[in-house]
Formats: sequence, structure tokens, C-alpha cells
Amino acid sequence: MLAIVAMAVLGIIGGAFVFLSSSEAVMAANFRDGTAAQYLAEAGARRGIVELAKYTGWSGTHGNVLLGSGEYSVEVVTDSNGTRLESTGTVGTVNKVTRKVVLRLQMGTPASINGVYNYAIFSGGNFNMGNNAVVYGSIGSNSIINLNNNAKIRKTSTGKGGDVWSYDKVNTGNNVTVEGAIIDKNSDTDPNRKPLVIPNFNIDSYKPNLSGATLWRNSQNDNNLDINSNFTRGAGTYNVNGDMKVNATLTCTGDINLYVNSNMSIGNNSVVNFTGGSTVNIFVNGDLTLNNNSSINFANSTGKNVNIYVKNNLNVNNNAAISGEVTILVNGGVNIGNNAEINKALLIAKQNISLSQNMLFTGCMITQGVINDSNNAKVTYDYDFIGRALSNHPELVVSNSGGSGGSSGSGSSAGSIKITSWSYY
Repeated sequence: MLAIVAMAVLGIIGGAFVFLSSSEAVMAANFRDGTAAQYLAEAGARRGIVELAKYTGWSGTHGNVLLGSGEYSVEVVTDSNGTRLESTGTVGTVNKVTRKVVLRLQMGTPASINGVYNYAIFSGGNFNMGNNAVVYGSIGSNSIINLNNNAKIRKTSTGKGGDVWSYDKVNTGNNVTVEGAIIDKNSDTDPNRKPLVIPNFNIDSYKPNLSGATLWRNSQNDNNLDINSNFTRGAGTYNVNGDMKVNATLTCTGDINLYVNSNMSIGNNSVVNFTGGSTVNIFVNGDLTLNNNSSINFANSTGKNVNIYVKNNLNVNNNAAISGEVTILVNGGVNIGNNAEINKALLIAKQNISLSQNMLFTGCMITQGVINDSNNAKVTYDYDFIGRALSNHPELVVSNSGGSGGSSGSGSSAGSIKITSWSYY
């Protein structure tokens, strides 16, 4: 009997030790994951401070950002108490451990987005606009601006902009509407006025590193790539060492670097979709052409690093579309066809831009060359998006050299930030 009691007592003690050991293991794992989640939350908070220093309109990561063994997300909220930055770090998939850092911020009074980025459209050469074309925002040029035949320069929906600025002169013709100010060499008496600095870039500097890239081609004997049936491609870096033609639906998932060594064309009624990635780079070493009713779509691209680089010309033909937040740098010229749409883009070209009948554009459009805008074309300025785009491309930021007017937005860039409180949850 005593032996049975002793065995029972030993069993209870052994069970207690097993329970304590397993509890200690769980506690150790929770402590480890909690510490990692806290570090992730702090990393997100520090990234948020950097982003806000570049552009005070930055609103967060808009989703989770993978880092190490976990992920973080950042949200910036402005309320009656000021600006609050919330960063959440998460570790684990089944048994998730989260930690949150909340910062209260006092924003300084930084300078506004500089120069040409204050305008919906800005040209280095002449700017010709007419035939019922409309711009919501301001327009500018370092050369002559010609407004004719029911051209309209209107304020944005927030009441900003509507100005016309020329370093040279502004000519107005029949039934022209300008809701803001007209400023040119005849009306501006500032002795220090100068032409605005237009961003310059070396297109070849944006070529992706092709070391370890996947060669994407028709066959070993044919470096061209023809996609004639629906196809899905995962994350990676891909090298098309010839022409690329898409005549179906191509879906690319995850982070993508696509290099096309010659021309890229999207055929009539064909679609290229980019989904799920936080970074997408398309570099075309020739012309990029979207044919009739075709489209390139960047899903959930707000605040992400999405770019199209074109060595020669960009052609967006009739009813074609580029949708999603994207920076487009073109070493040549741009032609946007009838009823075509680009939404939202920071578009910078080195040569002429032509806008055709009923086309729609949202964002900011800049060229070193001439702009021809006519036949019911509609351009709408988006200040907040421009700030997000420039946060991914600090090399494109220019000094505010010369010019006046054209204040079309409600954000700001590059200023002082004071952290008034830092709390952990």
C-alpha cells in the first residue's frame, strides 16, 4: 500500500515537473517571439520617421512588410490631437505574437514639394493646349504657353491650383478659362525669376542587375518572347534578350524585375497584371507600346515602389490603360491615344508628349520637350501621390529654382519632426 502511495506521489511530482518544463518552454518561446515582434515594431516606427521626413503626406505601408522572421505594418493617422504613428510587429503564423509601438509626433513646417512637381503638367519647350482640353491643377512651361479654343485650367477638387506660369509668355485665344493666376514675363516683375529646373536622369542607371536572372525566351534558338495564351509568372528577375509580345493575359505575382532588351508590346485586348509585390521594375530597352484596348495593371500599388523605364518611346494607343501608382521615366517621347487612360503616374519624359482626344491622366506630367494637349483631353493633378512617388526616387527631387504660383496641393516634403511620446503595447 505504501509503495502505491509513494508511486502516486512520485507520479504527481513528475507530472508537475513535466508541466513546469513545458510551461517554461512556452514562456521562453513567447518571450523570444515577443522580443522579436517588438524589434519589428520599432523598425517599422523608425522607417515611418524616415518616410515622413521625406514627405509629410506619407500615410503608412498599406500592408505588411516582411523583415527577418516576421513582418511589420505602419499606419499614420492625423486627428484632433495631432499626428499619430502606429507600428505593429508580428512573429509567427499559427500562434501569432504581436507588439505595437505608438508615437505621437509634432510636425514641423517644411517646404512644399519643389518646382515642377507643383504642376499637373510642365514642359521645357512650348505648351500648346486647345479644343476643350481641361487640366485640374496648374500648368507651367519654361517656354511659350498657347491656350486656345475652350481650353480650361481649373482648380482641383480641394480648391488648389488653376494657375498658368510661363518663364516666357502666355498667349490666350478663344473662350479660354483660367481659374487661377496667369504669370509670365510680362506680368511678373521679380528680377530674380528663373526657369524651373526639370529633373534629368540617366535611363541606363535603372537597368536591373541581371546576375542570376532567369532567361525568358521562346526557345534556345529564339531570344524573343511571345505570350499567346494566359500565363502566370512568380516573383523573380527575368531577362528577355529580344522583343517581348503579350497577346493574352500575363499575371506576375510578387516582386518582379523585368528586363526587355528590345521592344515590348501589349497586343489588342491583352492584359498584364502585377499583383502582390511591393517592388516592380519594368525596363524596356526599346519602345513600350500598349495597343488598342490593352492594359498594364498594378494591383494595390499605393505607397509601393512600382516603376516603368523606357529607353525609347512610350505609346499608349486608343482605349489602352496603365492603372495603379507608378513612376514612368521615358528617355524618348510619349504618345497617349484616343480614350486612353493613365491613373496614377509620375510621368517624366525627355522628348515631346502628345495627348489625344478624350484621354485621361491623373498624377504629374513633365517633359524637357514640347506638350501638345487637345480635343477633350483631361489631366488631373494628384499632390499626395507625387509625394509618395518622390519618396521612392529622391534622385529626381529638384531645387525650387525660379517660378512662382502653381501651389496645387496640401502636402509637404522634407521637414523637421519631433517625437513627443513613444509608447509600447
